[in-house]
This record gives sequence, C-alpha cells and structure tokens, in this order.
Amino acid sequence: MTVATGVGSMPGSDDAAYVEAVRTVLGELPDLPHLPELPGRGTAATMIGRALAIVSELGADLQPAGWRLTDAPGVDQRRARSLLAQDLDRLEEQAQGYDGAFKVQVAGPWTLAATVEKPRGDKVLSDVGARRELAQALAEGLGDHVADARRRLGSTRHQRPRLAYRDVASATNRLTLIAAVLPAGCVSTHTVFCLRTPLRLRDQHFLCGLFNSLVVNYLVRLRVTTHVTTGTVEQLPIPATDAAPAAAREIAGLARLLAGRPNAAAFARLNARVAALYQLSAAEFEHILGTFPLIAAEERHAALNVFRFEH
Repeated sequence: MTVATGVGSMPGSDDAAYVEAVRTVLGELPDLPHLPELPGRGTAATMIGRALAIVSELGADLQPAGWRLTDAPGVDQRRARSLLAQDLDRLEEQAQGYDGAFKVQVAGPWTLAATVEKPRGDKVLSDVGARRELAQALAEGLGDHVADARRRLGSTRHQRPRLAYRDVASATNRLTLIAAVLPAGCVSTHTVFCLRTPLRLRDQHFLCGLFNSLVVNYLVRLRVTTHVTTGTVEQLPIPATDAAPAAAREIAGLARLLAGRPNAAAFARLNARVAALYQLSAAEFEHILGTFPLIAAEERHAALNVFRFEH
C-alpha cells in the first residue's frame, strides 16, 4: 500500500495562501492529508517557530542569532502560538465532514536542541539537563496539540462498527480478500483498510459476506499481486442490495454467523448464494471453485451441491 502525504512546508506568505494550501492538501491528498506549514509568512511560521509554539511551559524569544529559551514567552513565541491557532481554525473550517487519518508534524527534540539556545547563548544540545527539559516540554505540548487537532477534526469513525479488509495479500493464499466488520471502539492499523463513510450495519455485513466469498476472491485475484488496494476494491462489480433484497439479507446473516465461529454449512451456503447473485452457471461456479486448491475439496463440493440443488 502506498499513501501520498506531504512533509508540511508549502509556498505562500499570507492568510489567503494558507487557506489555499489547506484546500489543496484536503483535495489532492485524501488518504493522508497534513497540516500545512507556510514558512514564507515569517520566522514564527517556520518549522522551529511552530515547534516552539507547541512546547509546554517553556518560554522562548527570537534573538538576532536565532531562537533562545527565556523565563517567559516572548512576543515572537506568542505570535507563533497565535498563528498556529489561526491555522487550526482554517483547517477546522475546511475539513468539515472529514473522517479519516490526518497527519501533524513537528520538529523533533534533537532538531530543537541543535537549533535553540539556552539563556546564556550556548545551544541546548550541549546541556543534558536542558535537552531533557526541552524534550519533555515538547512531548507534553505535542499531546495537547494532537488532542486539539483531533477535537477540531471531530473524527468519530472508530466509535462505530465499520467494514474492514486486509491490505497485504497474495493471489496464492487460501483467500486473497479477507474482510470483517470491526466492532465500535476498535482501532486499526494502516494495513487494514476501513470503510470511511457511515453505512447501515446490515449493508456492511452484506459486503463482508461478498468480500469473503470465493466468487469475489476470484475477481480480486485477477487484479492483485501482493496488495489489495482501494483501487482494486473500488473496481469490483458489487450487486446492489435492492436488486435482490432477500438474498442480500441472507448473505448478511450468514456473514454475521461466520464472524462468530467456523461453520461449514454456512460457508457453503454463503458461497452458493453469492454465486447465484452474480448469475453464474453451475459450470462457471465449478470453475471458480477449482481455482482455490487450499480450500478443502469437501468445502468446495458442498458449496457446489447447494448451488445445484437450488438452481
């Protein structure tokens, strides 16, 4: 899986440019947008200025030689914090309805220590205690920053059940497309693709049943190597539930049943019902079943027998 994002810095020197940067990021990097930085707006908007805006309980000010720690926040640090708050406001305005992953970036503790000076002029990097204090202040401030960004974006996707499927796969595995409906409150890693938009739970179970069927796995295997990409899934021909509502309800019910425990009879019926939904002939279904040598022969025969009995 390859996801495009940005390192942060973008061109521009005023508020209008920042608004356009946010619009560009949300439009062009939908899988992992990021919070833009426009260093052209001045020192307070640079990578170091933004990091010092985030640090907690440490003052800093801009001197002729660069940023220096102080007893209290100086005018430039206050400006950096104000600018960051404005940038988050712009993001919140334009990201209404966004419910996906989002990246914020900040200069790390070593970069800050090598750039920022202690009150007497030598770099923080030269002092073990000062390095530790700066790193701790950055970590604490970064936690607050992430919480603020999360609150503004209002992502609640993990709080509802959602269909998910595994990214890493192979056409020679027992199954290539492996799906499940994640329960509410469950978080996932980047190797599991999750449904972003709200969808009725029964429809999610219906899709889960399709995805785990041998018919849809056969279609996926025609297109994949080592990853099941979103592009592959989006190109799959998926029957509409209202075209055959009774079949869709049964497939959803079988998917729910199989999510709890293995059930040979349910697995056979699920595959037979999906084959019928795709309007396959017995010969076509038999051919598809024959392309799954890692599925036990008795399981494949059972699915074919159910299909033949009902059609």
